Amino acid sequence: SVGSIAHAMISPAVLRQASPWPLPLLQLLTVLLSLLAQRALAGVTRCPGTIQVSGLDDGLGDVYLVNAEINAPGQKGQDVTVDQGAVVPRLFGRTYWADSCSNMYYSNNQYKAINLLGKTFRYTVDMSGLGCGCNAAVYLVSMKLNNMSSQCKDYYCDANHVCGVSCSEIDLGEGNMHAWHSTMHAWDDGAGASCGIGGDTNTWSKEDYGPNGRCIKTTAPFQVSVSFPLDKYKSLKGMQVLLWQAGSSCSLMGSVESYAAHGRDGLRELSAALAQGMTPVISYWSDDNMMWLDGKGFQGKGACSKDDAASCPETVRFYDFEVEDFRGSCEICPVGSCERTPQGTCMWFQGKWLKSHASYHCQVTDCASIPVGSQYSECWEWNGGKKYYSIMDQLHACKEAPVQQPLPTVKPPAVYPHQAIPNTAGGAHPHGYIRHGDSISRPAHENSGGTSAQVCVFVVLVLLAIGAASYLGWQWFQKEENAAPVKEWWLQLRQRVENTEVYQQSSHFIQQHNPGWQCLQNQQNATMDKDSELSYTQVRPLANSSDRSSHPGLLCCITTSST
Repeated sequence: SVGSIAHAMISPAVLRQASPWPLPLLQLLTVLLSLLAQRALAGVTRCPGTIQVSGLDDGLGDVYLVNAEINAPGQKGQDVTVDQGAVVPRLFGRTYWADSCSNMYYSNNQYKAINLLGKTFRYTVDMSGLGCGCNAAVYLVSMKLNNMSSQCKDYYCDANHVCGVSCSEIDLGEGNMHAWHSTMHAWDDGAGASCGIGGDTNTWSKEDYGPNGRCIKTTAPFQVSVSFPLDKYKSLKGMQVLLWQAGSSCSLMGSVESYAAHGRDGLRELSAALAQGMTPVISYWSDDNMMWLDGKGFQGKGACSKDDAASCPETVRFYDFEVEDFRGSCEICPVGSCERTPQGTCMWFQGKWLKSHASYHCQVTDCASIPVGSQYSECWEWNGGKKYYSIMDQLHACKEAPVQQPLPTVKPPAVYPHQAIPNTAGGAHPHGYIRHGDSISRPAHENSGGTSAQVCVFVVLVLLAIGAASYLGWQWFQKEENAAPVKEWWLQLRQRVENTEVYQQSSHFIQQHNPGWQCLQNQQNATMDKDSELSYTQVRPLANSSDRSSHPGLLCCITTSST
């Protein structure tokens, strides 16, 4: 093999002839040079370079790429290159976003962990030439939380455990010229919940998306926007997808608003995975069995009847990556207010009847207040004389919210019953989500240590006081002059109880129905047959005996005289 040849060329025997170095040092040098030689001849550049991504929380625009040398167990990976800021995977290439890259080793700690809760992830893709059986994808996986190197040796994981390790996965977009899927996957759910077109997914139609699509012509580049809005509890509400293209009169929108993963709350699990940070992955592969992506599906609405992996082009291009805050219910109109969808976002009006006039509609009270600019239309009226103007820029910035006055500082309460955070003392979960039932811990108040010490001292003092009182009381009772009145009071109380009617009736019942009572009477009257060599030892309540099946009452216990 190539590695064997390289090893022979730099073997210790060869190096020793030309160098006086010690043998252990030569052996170490041999291993290092062998690794470098194999890397150089492997065909995959592990560290292809960096790309610029705006809007990341860490404020760093440079993102390193780390290429996979193994695409799947038994299948070699291919190069992913950087060309003028674009990520260009070759067929069967896969690359990971990272904070750093090393040519000598893989580490899960080097991968980026991006929290996209309440964020929007944007990029542009050129899928021209990708026919049935091709798959170009951008997706998120919980790689940084995975501490198992996997069968691919680079800590890769996904919901289909391609390399032997499963983890949470969100497909921002995977597809070709005929199909598109945006899918949410729990760590153990390879199917997931998706929107798009192709196979059994038919949010859109093949007339809207395709080589001759009405909205997205896949023979030219188009833009992708995937958002992760939050509910009122700051948890993941769902996933919203928007595809648009320059010069098109319409765009495509889809969403995943609920997800049951094998009976579990999939949105909750993926909300936790996103909060912990997920790693963007870019890949390109092909297969002759990809009907799940681009086939006609059960309803026959897909485009492909047969996949042809051999016809997939050599490369695909992704570029213009950007992360920004989710616009959500923000106000698009700089003056007035927009018409809104049932989900509360500003509605983008499009369709055949609008032709090339797709836009946001902003209602105003006075036409004189309409802003001036190339992206704004003139004033127009609709629906009973209501006044509007249009915004033709679908990415128009939100109107800045008014600056709020800071609230007065309030000292935090002693406890936080409404807050709970994951207990990460034992390490993050390898699948990248928090399971139901995992332990939680609450933030401790700054004075909680002093309060606990005071409570402990108080408890100790109380126990000492009880012990001292018990000892003194027992010593007092041991004296005859103190015990006599107590004993006399006890005898009087017992006499009063025995004289009651209830006690007399109970005693009569026991005498008639319990053999133990008769045994006691015989002992007291000395009428017991002495030939039996039995002697009476004690009489005690039946409740203290082990004979639970006997009659209630008193048990007369006997033993042999020799015992």
